[in-house]
Amino acid sequence: MVRTLGRRIYRIRSLDGLVSQGSSAAIILVASLAGAPVSTTDVVAPAVVGVGSGERWRHVRWAVVGEIGLAWLVTLPGERGAGRSVPPPVEVGWMRRWFLPESPDLLGLLARQGEVTIRGLVAFCAWSGGDPSQGATLHEIEHEGDLASRKVLIAVKGAFVTPISPEDIYEISERLDAILNAAKNLVREAELVGMDPDSPMAEMADFVALGARDLVRAFPDLASNPDRATELADAAVRQQRALEHVYRRAMSALLQIEDVREVTGRRELYRRCARMGDGIEGVAHRIWYAVVKEA
Repeated sequence: MVRTLGRRIYRIRSLDGLVSQGSSAAIILVASLAGAPVSTTDVVAPAVVGVGSGERWRHVRWAVVGEIGLAWLVTLPGERGAGRSVPPPVEVGWMRRWFLPESPDLLGLLARQGEVTIRGLVAFCAWSGGDPSQGATLHEIEHEGDLASRKVLIAVKGAFVTPISPEDIYEISERLDAILNAAKNLVREAELVGMDPDSPMAEMADFVALGARDLVRAFPDLASNPDRATELADAAVRQQRALEHVYRRAMSALLQIEDVREVTGRRELYRRCARMGDGIEGVAHRIWYAVVKEA
């Protein structure tokens, strides 16, 4: 194509190239602004012919120009017929697979993982409030959360374009999954030592669930409304701070208990609740990091 435009139609010089390319660029710009579909080659070829004929009519190889014109006449109906012969679903599907990489809804998948996490933490709150049957429910939901987290990670691995950094999506998903795992492990620990949850644990569990709700509400806004996402992340951190107050008060109350087994068991369970609060803060900080990095 370069040889045809540069030598076969008319042996252009540097000045001729400047004129033909400048006029072609102007035409393509106007066509683009008007929304008209034009081919760059179809614009450049007449421009070269115009420059050559303006210089010397007989120096233009009109036979080559005729071949190009004939190719245009044959190509247009041929393309139309080929387009009609391919069913629209097949055409679109093939074009999408060939030219357009997969673009999964990563924030949507992250939000769905968050919904599973909230359901698990609701069960954890019910268990902490005195319903032992919710421990088994939490165990089942924790497996569901693992699958949801795996879907997020697989989607991140295969995505061509991501709304925020892939590393941030990975970290948020992993840290969120760790919170739900921590709740399941706390229930297991309490069952192993034969210790029922008490009111401080129930109160801390409520703050964990509230913090997780704020985090999950922030996920859809990570790319479209980062200010809103960071506000919700800050709200989650405030829930973690409230949990810390309950934790300190509960640990202080243990000083009044003489039963060593009771003190040791309660202290471990309280610490596990506090670490869940730290997990909430960790996700919130990663949301902030993701927003700052994209700014």
